[in-house]
Amino acid sequence: MPFLLIFLALLLNGPLFSQETNPPLQIEILDPANLSRKWWEDTEQVMNDKTASQEFTASLKRQVTSLPQENQQEAKKLIEDIEQNLQVLLDVPSKAKSTEPINPIASTYSLDRLVEVHHHLLKNQIELQITEEDQEQKTLLINKIQENLDKLILSYDKAYPHSEKKFLTGLEWIATRIKLEANKKTFALLTQNLENLKTTLTQRLTEEDYAKYHLVSNQAELAKFDKRASEAKKIWESKKQQLSTKDTDFMTMTLLNSCDENEMKKQLTILQGFEQTIEEAMAHLRYIQASILANLSRLMLQNLDEATITTFNAELKEWGRALESLEKSAGEWRKRLETIIQRNEQIHCFSDTPSTATSATAASLNEEFIKSSKKNLQSVASLENELIDTTFLYATFQSHLIPLLGHHRQWLAQFSSFITTSYESLNEWIDHTLFYVGNYPVTLFALMRFAFILFLTFLIARLVVNMLSRLGEKKRGLQHSVLYKINRLVNYLILFIGTLVALSSIGFDFSNLLLVAGALGVGLGFGLQSIFNNFISGIIILFENNLKVGDLIELENGLRGDVRAINFRSTVLRTPDGIEALIPNAELVTSKVMNWTLNDPFRRLHIPFSIAYGEDKAKVVRLITEAAKKESMTLIRPGISEPSVSLIKLGENGLEFELIVWIDDRTSRSKNILSTYLWIIETTLSENGISMPFPQREIRIINVGPEKKNPLE
Repeated sequence: MPFLLIFLALLLNGPLFSQETNPPLQIEILDPANLSRKWWEDTEQVMNDKTASQEFTASLKRQVTSLPQENQQEAKKLIEDIEQNLQVLLDVPSKAKSTEPINPIASTYSLDRLVEVHHHLLKNQIELQITEEDQEQKTLLINKIQENLDKLILSYDKAYPHSEKKFLTGLEWIATRIKLEANKKTFALLTQNLENLKTTLTQRLTEEDYAKYHLVSNQAELAKFDKRASEAKKIWESKKQQLSTKDTDFMTMTLLNSCDENEMKKQLTILQGFEQTIEEAMAHLRYIQASILANLSRLMLQNLDEATITTFNAELKEWGRALESLEKSAGEWRKRLETIIQRNEQIHCFSDTPSTATSATAASLNEEFIKSSKKNLQSVASLENELIDTTFLYATFQSHLIPLLGHHRQWLAQFSSFITTSYESLNEWIDHTLFYVGNYPVTLFALMRFAFILFLTFLIARLVVNMLSRLGEKKRGLQHSVLYKINRLVNYLILFIGTLVALSSIGFDFSNLLLVAGALGVGLGFGLQSIFNNFISGIIILFENNLKVGDLIELENGLRGDVRAINFRSTVLRTPDGIEALIPNAELVTSKVMNWTLNDPFRRLHIPFSIAYGEDKAKVVRLITEAAKKESMTLIRPGISEPSVSLIKLGENGLEFELIVWIDDRTSRSKNILSTYLWIIETTLSENGISMPFPQREIRIINVGPEKKNPLE
């Protein structure tokens, strides 16, 4: 169906042929089954005119009548959406908010006027928050509509030309596009309103800041506030007396989870008693507010003496603690009431129509319960609003009082207030339950205590070990390896006891040691098998005494060195090349280890050498033996064989001897022993003219035939 162009002359007020007429507005009657990509740009002007938009929807309605009956209902619903969103487009300009008029800043402000300015500021802040939330939601909605519109355009292109499906898809395209434009226009309006609100809020803040420091009062106002404070105090004391006779165990009552009438009546009684708690808190808050206003009025009127200022400062601290407590309680009450209301609405037995007297009573109790809960929730909301006003007056009074305390006292008061506030906030934060160990609640403070006990345990262990080391160094005859063993065992014992104490501080129960040992064994068997194996191996090494710090050992793989430390998981071995190797303790227990200094530090060396055939053997034995005795590394003591030389082999190139000496590893470990004795042997033999053989080979040339002549001769 092609486009049909209809020209409609819109006449304004006045005669038909008046000169004051607008140009005729051209309206395009769209065929939903034959839409162009620019249909919106061609009809956008029409959508902003009421008469033209009505004619536009009327033309769509006429086209719908040609559809089959089963499709007309869907088409009519789409046209209703089009009409609603066209109306939104027309109404948006009328909803624009202009900047709120604000009276010029006065030279002085009364206390009542200050409170009024603060209320205006709060109202603007709430409006700003609501507008920002609306703008955010509108952005999400626009994105969702745009996604839907993109899908519709693709579906429209795929539909069969001039079909009923294409007509309905085109009609939905029109409705969705108009809805998108209506929301975009609303978003632009929200943006404009938001800017106006920000401007107003800035002016309100400026006025409030100015008003706080330009306050005036008079005797009549002081008398009014004193009377109000006196009356508020009487009401508060009366509410406290009433509260003492009521059941106010509201925060600990069990949430309703059944239709039992007795349980419902009990909880309803608690909830009704809780109303007295809220009323007492509100009365207390109003007394604080009236007292602050009275003291502010006195500050404006009188030159206060030192005693009055001190009294005001004490009252200020007391009010601060009370306000903080009320603010915390109000937040907890609100969350509790919201949970109770939500739980009651989830109980299905109350939603059914009661068929018996019992169920009717339960439903009535539930209705009364929800009604009382909502009433208390409204009261808590009012309490929170009063808290905002009272906190503002408290801050204003504080800003006027602190300068009167003097520089030193002013700084002290601010510092004291900061410390008190920080401590109370931190105390509340660290007492928050993070998780449970059994039935024991573990808080941040408990974790900090756990960490502190462990730190203190490590510190004590180190101090005790250092003290034992110093005592051992002073005591003569105490071996270093024995001292090291004692230090290690004491260190492990202190760490074990400290760990048990630390775990007990966060709720671990070690009364049933068998159960704990079983659980520990399972955990170690699966997750910490390697670490636990090395730890136990280290304990075995310390107790067996087969390996000690200072021993010279050699492993199966040929690694050789001094034992420097036996730690929790591994043993430190220092090789002759100065390399420190970490050997797992389990390897030292399960594999073959050669300890050169297990029972004593003495060991025997075999140094081979050779001389030429024909040399004096007895002379060689005497010379080498005497030279070996002179070397400082050679061990000469009773019970130890002296150096000796033996002929061990008649070699291919000479006589092969062996020097046998005993040495003390404690004095010779850092030296190259073999090199030293070979040096002595070579020097001694050379000085005495004794030849040392070396491989020799003789080559003989034998002629087996007649000599051949040179052919050139």
